Amino acid sequence: MKYVLYSSDNVTKILEKKGFNYEYRITVDANEINNDIKSAYFLKNNYNGEKIIIPSFISDNINSDEIYNYMITIGFDCNNILFIPIEMIYGDEAIDVDKFYKYGDVTYLDYIEININDHCNLNCKGCSHFAPLASASFKNFDTFFKDIKRLKQLIPHIFKIRIMGGEPFLNPEIKRYVETLKEVYPYSDLRIVTNGLLLKNISDEMLDFVKINDIMLDISVYPPLFNVIDEIVQKLKSKQVKLFLEHISMFKPILLDSKEKYPFKTLQNCNCINLENGFISSCPLQTTIKYYNERFENKYNYKTNKINIYDSITGAEIKKRLKEPFELCDYCAHYREDLPFFEWSQSLANINSEDWMYKKGK
Repeated sequence: MKYVLYSSDNVTKILEKKGFNYEYRITVDANEINNDIKSAYFLKNNYNGEKIIIPSFISDNINSDEIYNYMITIGFDCNNILFIPIEMIYGDEAIDVDKFYKYGDVTYLDYIEININDHCNLNCKGCSHFAPLASASFKNFDTFFKDIKRLKQLIPHIFKIRIMGGEPFLNPEIKRYVETLKEVYPYSDLRIVTNGLLLKNISDEMLDFVKINDIMLDISVYPPLFNVIDEIVQKLKSKQVKLFLEHISMFKPILLDSKEKYPFKTLQNCNCINLENGFISSCPLQTTIKYYNERFENKYNYKTNKINIYDSITGAEIKKRLKEPFELCDYCAHYREDLPFFEWSQSLANINSEDWMYKKGK
């Protein structure tokens, strides 16, 4: 059997080192086409029964599902597109083409978020998780433990998992969450998303734990961190901790004041999948909008599309439902590119409904 490969340079090198043989690589990006990498249309026009191989992970900016759907769109038979399990790429398991999946049969998610508390030590105005409105409390670990085990039964493969808040380093049980996720999804790219305020005085013991468990720290660099971020970076690098910095000084409204029909048949660029209290959902608003409603008279008390993972449901059905718009989407400002940004500030004593809302005519 002959194979062609859609993969990044890094993953291709891993597969080659493990002895995987393929005819050539293909791409849908014109900037990548060269003598060694052909276009997807080259394969289409010269197709001779090859199997198209899509790894479980290509790169941070390429979604495997989107590539698969594109291949189907231009006319390839779904039976000829195969998926390499992540344990064959990053684990000790040898490449075994007999264990490749038909891509359409794979229950795989590119990304999921686990919120371990909703309150924060920064409380940004317009926070998409409504942290300034949340009480100081922590999620129930036993519920999470049960949920993640159940999710593994339905979704065996998740590429990236981010532990979030609020500020997750406020949670004294954060190590238990890390250890459980490493046990259940050992090959996932596991990250902790933090505003960095606690990193200046974080213990060496915690940093060693982060390093040993191969965790990346995704640091949201807001203005209060600007003057100390260099010091923090040097501290983390001295402990060989992986880090990613996202500099944020502007925010955007996340809610519309009045209903506007969501213009797409499927969710567009909505990949912030959340797992909490027995439900999986496509958007954190489905879980956190309760804080806004409790404070501001149920203004957005609309139906969501939270999926009960303990229902009689398959992973494929979950993936399909996660792309379905729901009632609250008609009030979403996230996809609107025409709305004005506002400068970062803290939301403390003067919290009001318009911290999150865009009003027409303003």
